Amino acid sequence: MREAARLLRVALSFLTIFPVGNPEFRKGDLGRSAFLFPLVGALLGMSVWACYAAFTYIFPGTLIPPVVTAAVWVVLTGGLHLDGWADVCDAIFSSQDQGTRNRVLKDSRIGVFGAAGMFFLLGLKVAALHGVDLPWVLVIATVAGRVSALEVGFFFPPPTGGLGKEFIGTVSGLTFFSWVLICGGLAWWMGGAAGALKTGMTFIIIYIFGLMVRRSLGSMGGDGVGASVELAEVMMLVLWVA
Repeated sequence: MREAARLLRVALSFLTIFPVGNPEFRKGDLGRSAFLFPLVGALLGMSVWACYAAFTYIFPGTLIPPVVTAAVWVVLTGGLHLDGWADVCDAIFSSQDQGTRNRVLKDSRIGVFGAAGMFFLLGLKVAALHGVDLPWVLVIATVAGRVSALEVGFFFPPPTGGLGKEFIGTVSGLTFFSWVLICGGLAWWMGGAAGALKTGMTFIIIYIFGLMVRRSLGSMGGDGVGASVELAEVMMLVLWVA
């Protein structure tokens, strides 16, 4: 139990800005704490839900709740996944060879495609949030986002370097498929067969996206994981309000 608590703090400190102190970080902890990622997603989703509910109560019928909620969502994750999304957009949409695309990926500066990608993704989130009539969908979206990280960690081989090497290729099938069943069961309970189908569609889209990133860049790295989380979240929101 003590080790599980330490790994939960590791996961929280890596995936969010929640005040959990400075847990001891050992080599391989990112992979060992992977089974807790969706739980962190649930905690994040409940926080985002509370924000959405509070601002909807204060400013009903306006765009203020979805805009503020989307902003708080980014802040609570420390912008980690959004940064990965921007970097991947910059890299895969540049009409360059693979080596140049990888150099673009590692560049800390955000280019035109990265900025456009962030604008598009956040715009979709705000639009979807404005159409949400079941705020608990936020919890499903954040859980599915972290399950998508497990999907990348299970299906794709590790990169040759970077932080992604600590995680990608270390996730077991038991961990991933267990959380797929839990997430799908939660979606079924809240949205029936249609909810479970939308969740399954999201994971299929993430797998295809992973293949595209790997083909374009040669491998999936930490930025690819972050981009997958962002894409899964926004796909869940869009599909649930469709």
